[in-house]
Order: sequence, then structure tokens, then C-alpha cells
Amino acid sequence: MGYKLHYNPSTGTISYWPKLGVSSFTGVVDAGGLDITWPASKLYTSPATGRIDMDAGSGTCADNTTNYLIWSSGMGLALGTTEPSDAEILASTITTSGGDIADITAAELIVRVLHIMSTRTEWKLFRVASEATGDGLYTCRIYDLDATDWANEAGTSKIVAVSDVDDYVVLNLAEFDPESVYVAHLAVGDIIFATQLTDDESNSRWVGIPLRKDNADRPRMAYCSADASTGKTIAATLDTTNGTAITVHCEIAQAGTDLDDAQPRLKDNDIMFVSKIWDGTHDYWRCLTVFQPTEDCVCST
Repeated sequence: MGYKLHYNPSTGTISYWPKLGVSSFTGVVDAGGLDITWPASKLYTSPATGRIDMDAGSGTCADNTTNYLIWSSGMGLALGTTEPSDAEILASTITTSGGDIADITAAELIVRVLHIMSTRTEWKLFRVASEATGDGLYTCRIYDLDATDWANEAGTSKIVAVSDVDDYVVLNLAEFDPESVYVAHLAVGDIIFATQLTDDESNSRWVGIPLRKDNADRPRMAYCSADASTGKTIAATLDTTNGTAITVHCEIAQAGTDLDDAQPRLKDNDIMFVSKIWDGTHDYWRCLTVFQPTEDCVCST
């Protein structure tokens, strides 16, 4: 969970609140009289929410009092005379006197220190809600641990949906390098254990490791591109007859036997189930079927 540091100018105290982060606000500009302007800024909330690009703005302060420039929602900052609540972020305080601005105090120092805390590594459980637009990207919703069923031994799930409203796009790291003809590896209801990272353009992204409901990687379907021949490999395409071309390695339960002398005898367009295997040097596709050598028999009547 991220945290927000809030400075109360009336008491001089600093408090911590959960969930919200802080703004990278750079300051208020005195525009003359009681008028002020402020630049566009970035609002860093908790890792679950990420960064919000805030709009520039302007306003007129109330005279002979302390004014507060705060964020509570949306893309803009609000100017008023009420101190920020626990759910708001203070950007600046402005004191006025005799029709003019007497002092401007920005929260820049506080927010820069806290930004390190609010964007630290954090992991969350996500439930796949639907496939998003993009290879390996899924529309997900946050899961949480269920305290009530934590000690339950009756087969009740120990995780529950936090919300069925808020969507997050999460990259499945097992699909970071997708095939040319993409087919989703995960289904609705599968789990992704993810953390938030920043890309090379300062965008916050969720990336994670899949945890399927059946506790195993889903076998991929492949279509043979030719009849079985000599050797122990066969050309195929992933998922569809026009999918990504791959070479499938087959295991035959007898040394020296080739695929064209083994059962089941593979033919063009036959379907087989495959998985990607790492042998310590490179990865390759392996058929999940173990082939048996063809046995000659002498038939008699």
C-alpha cells in the first residue's frame, strides 16, 4: 500500500494516510492582487492507481485568511479555505492580507520525499476479467484475501474480488514476446500476481506472473503442417491452421525409431497438444504425446 504525507500548516505536524500518494507539484505563481496560477503537474497516487496528469489552472484567493490548493478528484486542483481531509492531497498553502498575497508555501519538499514511498514495489492479486487490446494484455480486477474464510477447510476460496467495477490492464509476463498470430493464454477467472513498473516514457504499467486455476500452464494446440517423416520433429502451426509456424519435438518410446514408423501416425492437419520447454540453453516446443514404435505382426488364419 502507498502512503500520503500531509502537512498541516496550522499545527506544523506531518501525518501519514494510506492509499493516496502525493503530487509532483512545482508551485503557485502570484498573478497580482489575490489572483494565482499554477502549472500542470503529476499526481502520484498509490501503485494501484498510478499517476494522473493534472491540468494547469488559476483562481482568486479569499482575502485575510489561509487558502489551500488541493486535489480531491479528477484532473484539476481546487482552491478553497478548508484544510484538506484525509482523502485529499495538499499542493500549496497561500496566505493573504489587505487584498494581496502575503505568502505561498508549496508542498514540493514533502511530496518529493514521499514519492519514493508511494511508488515502491508492491504486489497485488488480479483476476482476469477479459482480454484487453494488445498481445499478452488482459483487463483485470483486483483480488484480496478473505479473512473470514482464511481458516476454512471446506473448500471455500480464500480470495475475493475487491471490486467488480475498476479495471486494470495487466501484462502477462509469460506472453511478453507473443507469436505473430496471437492467441490468449489465459481465460476469464485466471489469476495474475502483478506489480507496477514504469516504462521508458514514465507511464505506470502493471506486469505479472500468471497463476492458472488448474495450477498448470495451459497446453497449446498445434496443427501438423505435413505428414510424419524421418526424424523426431514435425512442422506445425500454433492454435490454428494458419497460426505461427513452429517445429515440434516428439518423444518416441524406442531409440532409433522415427515419426513415420511410430503410433499415432501424424498426418497433415492432425491436432496435437504442445508446451514450450526450456532445456537450459534454449526453449523449444514439445508434443505432450509419447509415441510408440510400430510393431510388425505376423497374421494367420
